[in-house]
Amino acid sequence: MYLKYLYTNILKNTEVWNYYGLDIHDFDIGNTESCRDFIKKYIQLSEKSEHTLYCKIDELFEKEPQRITHIVSSFFLGIALFKNKNFGIEQAIIYEFKKVGIFDSENKIKKELPYIWFLATLFHDLGYIAENSKDGIELPNFCLEANIVSVPTFYTKVYKKYYEYRKKREHGIYGGIRFIEDMLEIRKRQEHNTNSKRYWGEELEQIYIFVGWIIITHNIWFKRINDLNNNDYAEMLELVLNDEKDYRIKFDEYPTFFFFCLVDVLEPTKNTTLFSKIKITLQNRKIRISTNDKAYSKVIMGLNEWLVPIKKQQEEYIIEF
Repeated sequence: MYLKYLYTNILKNTEVWNYYGLDIHDFDIGNTESCRDFIKKYIQLSEKSEHTLYCKIDELFEKEPQRITHIVSSFFLGIALFKNKNFGIEQAIIYEFKKVGIFDSENKIKKELPYIWFLATLFHDLGYIAENSKDGIELPNFCLEANIVSVPTFYTKVYKKYYEYRKKREHGIYGGIRFIEDMLEIRKRQEHNTNSKRYWGEELEQIYIFVGWIIITHNIWFKRINDLNNNDYAEMLELVLNDEKDYRIKFDEYPTFFFFCLVDVLEPTKNTTLFSKIKITLQNRKIRISTNDKAYSKVIMGLNEWLVPIKKQQEEYIIEF
């Protein structure tokens, strides 16, 4: 099917994603202003508009409106993919949450996945104020949870070094730490607020940390050993890939993080439009994409360098994991 129909179908299927019952009768995913309003209203309904990153939505809309569309498009593309039975990855993600013990049953996990995906996608690029800062931004003075489960543990050794390497202008690291710090503070304030319509139990902190680490790490780039220049990454060897089969983010080990990275790249609006002639076919842990869009094709092939092997057959790209 054409990719745009995947979006059309998931937008209609509100029961699988509309966690807060948002009114979307005027929503247009192809309109950046409509996407901005979607993000703001969704966060408002979740009672998280006190968050520092919420206050950056309008600024991001003014400076990089396409980024706003990407955020919303990532939300819907991810839901459409992991809810697709042919694709067959939802159970692996459910099992990951069951293993780390955040929820007590598979039914509860399945019910809460749209909530977790909302947090991960709608907040993941709101830290772009760091990228746009002339002199960089200092990281929040916040002690992160050391026992991370959502991403490989080597990231705890490199994220601060990478932030310095990027001259304190890296949106994922800044945004992810800010996400965790603010969410923990909001939860504590709201827990005993009798006027709140949302649940604020202490176990939510595990979700905020789980999601926050995905945001922190999603834009930390690997390099092939043959591409290093002048001791580049000398103090971050964990990010140096030794050969073409050296992938550090594996679906079988970190399915949610792997899936997030895949969606963040395949989401088309950063490189083309939702309405271009992109065809997508979903099979068991396999995606076939047909496109003649050069920019989008280049991005897909780029996955080969750090996340997953890509097979190319004429204008078809096959992603299998």
